Amino acid sequence: MGRIPSGNKGGPHWNFAADFRTQMHHQLVRLWKTNPLSEHTKWLSKPYNDNTWEGVATFERHGLDFVVVASQRVSLSIKMDIHFYEPAGELSVASDVADVDNRVKVLFDLLRLPDNPKHVPQGLVPHYCLMEDDRLVWELTVKRHRLLRTVETAEYMTRLDISVLPSRGAMGNLSIVDTSVY
Repeated sequence: MGRIPSGNKGGPHWNFAADFRTQMHHQLVRLWKTNPLSEHTKWLSKPYNDNTWEGVATFERHGLDFVVVASQRVSLSIKMDIHFYEPAGELSVASDVADVDNRVKVLFDLLRLPDNPKHVPQGLVPHYCLMEDDRLVWELTVKRHRLLRTVETAEYMTRLDISVLPSRGAMGNLSIVDTSVY
């Protein structure tokens, strides 16, 4: 993905947010079709049943259905490495690109269940998100790198390396431990 806006100038650009959520949705749909998540199809069913783990990955918000990878229900948390790639001249501390804390906040908002139904792209039912809430991020690193060439016509690039970790081991989540998403 390209440059993550800082959100300081009137909030994140909603076209960007819709594009980002759509990209993540399609990647997470593919992730749920691969092992080990593909072995947990009952997690996607409704309604939620704590005893059988059926529906543990499904949530309803604002009358919309969502599927998440990490949630309190399944005791799974997130380890995230964020890599911001920027043109060589943009690594100045005075540049608006350096607003790392707000860019990370925008990322967290886009990776979790949305607070507002307006922030969900149309036509994605159910909508797939990485996590129930950003409190599930247990480990975070952020690195800035010089990007010396354009990537797919973009001057900026952001790479997320994400691993799913247990916050509590349980029989239902052991096969998911250390699942990586890139």
